[in-house]
Parts: sequence; structure tokens; C-alpha cells
Amino acid sequence: MGNQCTTACKKNQLTHGMDERNVLIVYAHHDDHSFVGAVRDLVRDTLQKRGFYVFESSLYEMKFNPVMSIKEFMIDLEDNNENEISENGF
Repeated sequence: MGNQCTTACKKNQLTHGMDERNVLIVYAHHDDHSFVGAVRDLVRDTLQKRGFYVFESSLYEMKFNPVMSIKEFMIDLEDNNENEISENGF
């Protein structure tokens, strides 16, 4: 699948070269042989032929859940309250 970049992406990978053109393809589909996979492959191959350094991120492989759970919401709320208190000094 070309250059694979999932949750293991590192900052130095994304800045492969400051003078180079970097592209991150983000997609979400369970079947790599689907129409979405074919479009991803075509885009990746075309960009690579034109000199772009291409990274791919599969939301499906990362088991990405776009819905925030109550637990995540409460943690985020607590973090925001702590930051607000420290910024305001009270």
C-alpha cells in the first residue's frame, strides 16, 4: 500500500524534507479492493509519479470512532476546566 502512515506517524516522517511536497491521504473503508481503495491507489500513484512524498492513514485500521464517549467528554471537560483555572489564576 505505498508509504503507510497510521497512528505510528512521527513528526519527522511528516516533514520528510522541507523542500519536498508531502501529502497525507486519509481514508476510511474496510475493503482495500473497493472503489474507495482504487481511488486512493490512483491518487497515491499519480502524486508519487509527480514527485510528492505520500503518506496514508486508514481510519478503519486505526479503529477510529468519530463519536465521543461520555467518559472521553468528561475527561476533556475536566482538562479544559483545569486549563481555565491555571490561566485565570483561580
